[in-house]
Amino acid sequence: MPTMHSAVAAVHGSDVRPDGLATIAANLALLARWQARAACWLVAGDLRTGLPHDLLEAFELYLARCEADARLIVLATGAHEPPQALADALQACAASAQIELHAAQPAVLKAALLAADALILSDAASDPAVTLAALELGVPVIGSAAAATAALTGAAALLWPGATPALLAASMERVRQDARLRGILRERGFSDWNLRRTASEPPA
Repeated sequence: MPTMHSAVAAVHGSDVRPDGLATIAANLALLARWQARAACWLVAGDLRTGLPHDLLEAFELYLARCEADARLIVLATGAHEPPQALADALQACAASAQIELHAAQPAVLKAALLAADALILSDAASDPAVTLAALELGVPVIGSAAAATAALTGAAALLWPGATPALLAASMERVRQDARLRGILRERGFSDWNLRRTASEPPA
C-alpha cells in the first residue's frame, strides 16, 4: 500500500517565526522514521492548487537515477489539514509510496527540517517563513530563483532561474554527495539567519 500520512493540526506559514522554531520540540516518531531513510526532500507551501508538476517530476527523476528509496515530505501550510485534492493527487502518482503528506504544524515542520537534505522551492511551492526556518536550522535550500530571492536567502541557497526538473534532481544529488557544499550552505544559512535576528532585536 502507498505510504501516505496526514496530520490533523496545521499552522499558517506566517506563524512559524524564525526566532521560535529552535525552542519547539520535534515530532520524534516522524524524525526517527525520516532519518532512517536515504535522501529526504522537503517541499512546503500553500498547496491548495496541488504540488507543482516540476517538483514531482524532479523527485521521480531522482528516484530513477540516484536513490530509489528516497522520500519526499510535503507540508501544506495555511490549513488545519492538507487539501483532500492534494492528498488524492499524490496518492495517484507513480511515486506515492515514497511521499508523505502532512499539515505544517510546528512539531512536524521541526522534524522535517531536521531530517531533510534540502528544502526544495518552486514558483508555486514555497513559504518565506519555512525558508527562514530552514536557514535557522542549517538546511540547504534548492530551487527556482523566482521562488526565493537573494534578499531572503542570501548566498545560502542553490537557486536557478527557470529551474528544470533535471536541474533540481541534479542539485539534490550534488548536495547529497558534496559534504563541503553542504557545510558551506549550512554555515551561510546560520550566518544569514543570525544577521536577521540581530537586526530585528530592539536596541539595548
